[in-house]
Amino acid sequence: MTNCRVVVIGASAGGVEALTQLVEQLPPQLNAAVFVAVHFPAGSVSFLPDILSRARTLPAAHPYSGETIQPGRIYVAPPDYHLLVHRGTIELSRGPRENGHRPAIDVLFRSAAQAHGPYAVGVVLTGMLDDGTNGLQVIKAEGGVALVQDPNEAMFRSMPENAIAHVAVDQVLPITALASHIVDLVADATQESPITQESPITQESPITQESPITQESPITQESPITQESPITQESPITQESPITQESPITQESPMTSNPLVPEEKIVAEEKAAAEEGQRPNAASPFTCPDCGGVLWEVRDAYNLLRFRCHIGHAYSLDSLMSLHGENLERALWTAVRAIEERAALSRRLMAYAYQQNRTQSAEQFSKRAREAEENARLVRQLILNQKEIHLQGDTVPERL
Repeated sequence: MTNCRVVVIGASAGGVEALTQLVEQLPPQLNAAVFVAVHFPAGSVSFLPDILSRARTLPAAHPYSGETIQPGRIYVAPPDYHLLVHRGTIELSRGPRENGHRPAIDVLFRSAAQAHGPYAVGVVLTGMLDDGTNGLQVIKAEGGVALVQDPNEAMFRSMPENAIAHVAVDQVLPITALASHIVDLVADATQESPITQESPITQESPITQESPITQESPITQESPITQESPITQESPITQESPITQESPITQESPMTSNPLVPEEKIVAEEKAAAEEGQRPNAASPFTCPDCGGVLWEVRDAYNLLRFRCHIGHAYSLDSLMSLHGENLERALWTAVRAIEERAALSRRLMAYAYQQNRTQSAEQFSKRAREAEENARLVRQLILNQKEIHLQGDTVPERL
């Protein structure tokens, strides 16, 4: 696959309609591979590839892990799998959820930034909360293009608004204009596309001591070697200085999350640091909504505060607030059930006491039943009031 970009698109609530409109505007000869991550429940069956294929512009399908990337195709993340883009190939991963989702938009976006740098185009469409903001920030920082759907057009405006608020996006456009801009960007792609499988540094063919780089294959700007690396065109790589998959890792602390390091490597390093008691970052007072473990505060290379447990579940502030709210509601409904059971049991005991002519005991059980029913009513009302507050409107809080 040569001379083309990768376009990564993230959407959540209202995303099927927005994606359909966008794909309908793309030409069949689009010289780019399109990757899509939409939030679906883990146990669901996604018909999104069939829906997008009906546009009769680009064929859409769920990819398989290790599949070769081809231009002019749409690859849709299947439910309960993260979709990661490498140089020339695709990976499906059942790694820890991020922001409560798998597939997660941030995971897709960061993998595209890592593999394709300035050739990655990130697009955030309609949705709730802020999944995609961190990934779009990484794409932009690595020289890629950041596009966002106009919030005034989006069915749900939180995701576009969060991206606009926290990322120096290149364009904010309605769907039709987004499609036209993507076509223009693809047409302007240069000849040095890093997507080709012949690239000397890929996951499938890492450079080791058995395959040293000589002067005939100098490191280009597409190489993940950092500025601190002493390797230049004047000092070709030999057997004494092999490049491995670990070359993008800098001397940062293992708890300083490098967004260009594969997710599984970040998790492994943080777990090892926890086992050795070497976590330099503070443990938060919050627990992981998914597994109940301790959440650690992590600031990535762009100073964005996030939370991660030792399993690898990761959350932005907005997602953590939302998921904790769901857990709180679940706990409150459990409390309502327990209180109402207490009321029902008290009334059963009251009736039994009356049958035994134990009037005083019956009155006590009746009092307990009334108290339990009132408590259940209050808790139920608390839950409903919280939902009303949540539905009053979308706001974009200031990011810490």
